[in-house]
Amino acid sequence: MIEIQNINKIKEAIQYMEPFFDVVRLVDTRETKVMSFRAKTKSIEKTHQCYKMWNKEARCENCTSMNALLTGSPKEKYEFRDDEVYHVVSRPVKVVDETGKVHELILEIVNGVADHSLFEKFGMSAEGDKTIIELITDTYRKIYEDALTSVYNRRYLEEFRFLYHNNNEVSKQVAFIMVDLKAFKKINDTMGHETGDHVLIEVASLFKKNIRSQDSVIRLGGDEFVIVLVNYPKDQIVSKMKLLQNEIRKIPLESKEQSHVDIDWGYTYTENFKISKKYLDTILKQADDAMYIMKKDQL
Repeated sequence: MIEIQNINKIKEAIQYMEPFFDVVRLVDTRETKVMSFRAKTKSIEKTHQCYKMWNKEARCENCTSMNALLTGSPKEKYEFRDDEVYHVVSRPVKVVDETGKVHELILEIVNGVADHSLFEKFGMSAEGDKTIIELITDTYRKIYEDALTSVYNRRYLEEFRFLYHNNNEVSKQVAFIMVDLKAFKKINDTMGHETGDHVLIEVASLFKKNIRSQDSVIRLGGDEFVIVLVNYPKDQIVSKMKLLQNEIRKIPLESKEQSHVDIDWGYTYTENFKISKKYLDTILKQADDAMYIMKKDQL
């Protein structure tokens, strides 16, 4: 449980830490805004975008502050500015101002890191081929990327990163489209696992090419995928999936029984997504059930 602190205690804590760290700041991560204290009114107000510090034009892809807010626990990352590397700790806090209003914020503590200490942390030699920035970028990418298909993995889904992927605001309107491949076991059994892997890679690639930058393709495992569309018109979801299905059917198969790849799919949609594992599991099951109803109707 996150303890509620009054504005004066938070201000004192920040002033105490400032001599020891490069940056200590409060952030409203929902709106990507840095907060500042107003002396006259003893309140806090939103100022500039938090990502400007990193010379970016939008929310960080690896936004640990949003992750900390959603999970209610501190998160860490390494971030870059020019050729310098910084360690960032994001700690969720609740701050009550003089008016009695409670703000759900993130206390960000930022400090520069020497290259040699990072190489030691990652167990690599400083004489290696990769720079520190390349090393850390690759590491973050691998954490949330499916090794075979290069789309996102289950961890990305379970940390709710799809809610703010390439999006400065947290999405409430979300569509979950459950997809699996028709007769995929037969493809593996008759044509070999190498062909099966190739099909999965092709399918994932086509999904990625045919969605918007703020949407996500996630491989759950095997031939199961979930496509997440945020702030997408509900009345256009079916036509979108039919378009995707037509693209998938263009992938040829050298088989007497099956000339091309095909998919089954089903979806669910909410205008008020609730950030909890239980709710996520429920809504994914609804999409899964919808897919199996479609399968049954096609028999």
